[in-house]
Amino acid sequence: MCVRCPVCTADRGPAAYEFCWQCLRPWSGRAPAADRCGAEGCAHPDLQILRTCRTTALPQVEGVAACPSIRACPTCGHKAEHDRTGCKNLICPRCQVEFCFVCLKLTPECLKTSTHFRLCSAGVAPRQTAIPVWRRT
Repeated sequence: MCVRCPVCTADRGPAAYEFCWQCLRPWSGRAPAADRCGAEGCAHPDLQILRTCRTTALPQVEGVAACPSIRACPTCGHKAEHDRTGCKNLICPRCQVEFCFVCLKLTPECLKTSTHFRLCSAGVAPRQTAIPVWRRT
């Protein structure tokens, strides 16, 4: 979760500027860490949104009566909200990856055992408790 900012590092001279991807504060632990830095209360602010968002039905998707209304893209972590129209798949506006809003699998993987308008074979994924870190390749 330790991120080195190349812009801020360039401005600081030889000292690298590192911050925590979760809480967005300067890094205060040993790097690398799997899920958070050493700062007290370290948590990405979007986690609270993901934990407490209302549930919603997707009326055009058979079998989806209650799904969290906000999801983090499984590729880059960008928050997305389904507009309740059309199929269960979204294209992330940040990374342009298409994923299933219901099971959180990438669309090609989800469609191996389901359709655009049916509940996924894996069912509704639980509320997310971590935000994926995007690694551009």
